[in-house]
Amino acid sequence: MRIEIDGGVLHDTLCAATYKARSTLPILGFALLDATGDRVRVTTTDLEAFFAAELPAKVPMSGRICVNVELLKAAARDGNLSLLHNADSSIMQATPKGGSKLRLPVLKAEDFPEPDEGTWQPITINPVELADAIRSVKYAAARSDIRAYLNCVGVVPGCVGASDGHRAAKFDIAYDGPELPIPQSQIDGVLALLGPETKLSATLNAANNASLLRVENGSRTLIVRLIDCRMPKYAGLFVGIEQTERRAQFDRIKLLQAVKQFSPFTGFDGTNKAMAKGAWFIVADGAAKIESGESEENCSWALGHHEGGIRFSLCMPYLTEALAAIDTEKVSIGLMTVAGNQERLSVEPIIPGDTPAPQAHIIVGITL
Repeated sequence: MRIEIDGGVLHDTLCAATYKARSTLPILGFALLDATGDRVRVTTTDLEAFFAAELPAKVPMSGRICVNVELLKAAARDGNLSLLHNADSSIMQATPKGGSKLRLPVLKAEDFPEPDEGTWQPITINPVELADAIRSVKYAAARSDIRAYLNCVGVVPGCVGASDGHRAAKFDIAYDGPELPIPQSQIDGVLALLGPETKLSATLNAANNASLLRVENGSRTLIVRLIDCRMPKYAGLFVGIEQTERRAQFDRIKLLQAVKQFSPFTGFDGTNKAMAKGAWFIVADGAAKIESGESEENCSWALGHHEGGIRFSLCMPYLTEALAAIDTEKVSIGLMTVAGNQERLSVEPIIPGDTPAPQAHIIVGITL
């Protein structure tokens, strides 16, 4: 097997790849190179996702072999890279620009795992709008909750949502396909491939639920193993927001600045929300403030007008992340009471004009 390839292109491809450099399964730290004709197909995996890219190359001798990703990435430099492997050898020789000779460990191509693919069904959704929606809600997803349905961003009919069981974020979107519970760990990889030319498809399991999601953009493909779960009914969590009479409008940037300034006084160090002290968000008598213990921050300078009083206890990072996820000039913050006298705080965008654009809606105080 012999390959001549642009090292810079190969390096950039490997930087975007999904793999595990350190694992009890060494093959997960290797890339499968399948070279023939005038192209090389590079495939990597961590078993939860499979990444593949087809790169232009000169292939005097075709072949298939697995090469250590980290060392191959280090060998790939600007300019041409020559790769040579003899069928009976346990190493591949790499010659980057400059004439250095590097030895890369290899494994058999037959050892590389393949996804159990079924019949792919096209997913009809605007990939650019999907990317906007995922970016707006992904922060609200849990990362290591025992409840699998919280460790993902859910693409469900009518919206994209995420929740960690204490707060939820929802972005309305035109979609009427199967539920797609995308694992939090794979979100960045999916976002990297979402663009105007992206094609999406999924396979269904025996229970008629989506099991694999395929994201194709040009020469790159990502296949993600979806979480096997039923998603929360995100839309139902937001019922009643428009009816609440306890509501206040704020300049979003000014309020976000005030919240960030006050966060150090709530005991939150930026890493562990569980260590944060509770804080009160209060709007009354034409003034707004945040209280925590004996500390207080005046937010009246960010307040527009309000209807009724608001007094709600919450973890300040929740409010910070909610305000950062919305990109409108003004936001509406409302307090509503749902079944069981449970209070919820909502953060909604205020969109000028007669044709509202989709935006993230955030709610705090839920119980899942």
